[in-house]
Order: sequence, then C-alpha cells, then structure tokens
Amino acid sequence: MEDPKKNNKEKRAYMEALSLGTELVGPIIMGGLGGYWLDKSKNTGTTWTLILLALGIIIGIYNFIKIVRKLNK
Repeated sequence: MEDPKKNNKEKRAYMEALSLGTELVGPIIMGGLGGYWLDKSKNTGTTWTLILLALGIIIGIYNFIKIVRKLNK
C-alpha cells in the first residue's frame, strides 16, 4: 500500500514544478505592461517600461530560484 504522505508530497512538488513558468514570466509581463502604461499616461518615453521590466526580471528570477531550491530539498 502506498504511503499517503509521500503521494501528497509528490503531488505538491509536481504542482510547484508546473507553476515555474508562471512564476518566471508573470512578473516580467506585469512589469512591462505596467511600465508601458505609466510611460503612456505620464509621457515619459521608455523610462518606466525599462525600470519595471528590469524589476520584473529580477522578481521572476528570484521566484524561479526559490521554487527550484524548494523542489530540490
């Protein structure tokens, strides 16, 4: 008979692995769109787009690394 705790742990790890793409790409897209909106509404060129896009990339990579470390435990 299978151990239910092991089965639940495997399911949780599988779900976290599936969320890797969203955790990486989500902040990048939100940063880019938010920056674009701010630039258009404040007429600031590409300043906010670049700042928030860079911030989104940093947050996305941080989230990705955090999940991968958790999965490797």
